[in-house]
Amino acid sequence: GMRRSAFQKELYDAAKVEILMEPPRVALPPAPGAPAKGPADAPVTIVHFSDFQCSQCATLQAVLAGIEEAHPGKTRSVFRHMPLSIHEHAAAAASLAACAADQGKFWPLHDWMFQNQGKLAVSDVLEAAPGLGLDADILRTCHESGAHAGDIEADVALARALAVNSTPLVLVNG
Repeated sequence: GMRRSAFQKELYDAAKVEILMEPPRVALPPAPGAPAKGPADAPVTIVHFSDFQCSQCATLQAVLAGIEEAHPGKTRSVFRHMPLSIHEHAAAAASLAACAADQGKFWPLHDWMFQNQGKLAVSDVLEAAPGLGLDADILRTCHESGAHAGDIEADVALARALAVNSTPLVLVNG
């Protein structure tokens, strides 16, 4: 074990330091509508709150892909929206991604947006949509109607309840 001086031991004892073996956990409410990939019964569930215009969130994608590759079938990845107001295109990108999910194309658009963070204006995303197998007109109509605003707001409210104010936030099995 770690050697402590008599002084350190005295400090630890005085401070009543207790080392807990269980890390803190957060019980997230179930999110049946949240985009997810990987088996529902995977032993490891990774929930990430993300912003499509956040560079650290883009970096995280490579890490998540590496984990999935190293442990095939053992992980489930769940995406939760947290567009930050400091990013001018983040809210629209979240809406477009949620609308892409209606067409079964959340992950292709998700990957494209993280790889093309300089092209997140609505017009750029709509231009890329057909190449990703999306119907751009349906995507535009959905986005303009604000059809998924409530879902995105619910994710943001949950993040705020967890006292999270920056992205990405990653929760592994809570």
